[in-house]
Amino acid sequence: MKFQNMAIQYLALAGLLIITAGWFSQYLSMKKGKKKVNKLFPTLNVFGSFILLLDAFQSGAIEIAIGNVLTLIGAALVFFAIKTK
Repeated sequence: MKFQNMAIQYLALAGLLIITAGWFSQYLSMKKGKKKVNKLFPTLNVFGSFILLLDAFQSGAIEIAIGNVLTLIGAALVFFAIKTK
């Protein structure tokens, strides 16, 4: 049981690290003078939010899962808006 709790903890950490990587990629893009949203930013946010969604369902935290679904939808909308340009 302790191993399962550790796996869930690391799943959440992985999701947050992926989202953080997306923010840093956007920052580095803007630091170079680009004002548009970097394609890697919403991609990593979608992936990280999905991992956090899985973590919330495994933990039984339905309210957090709902928040993660909304975040996932928002990031996906940005991703598809950029992709169709």
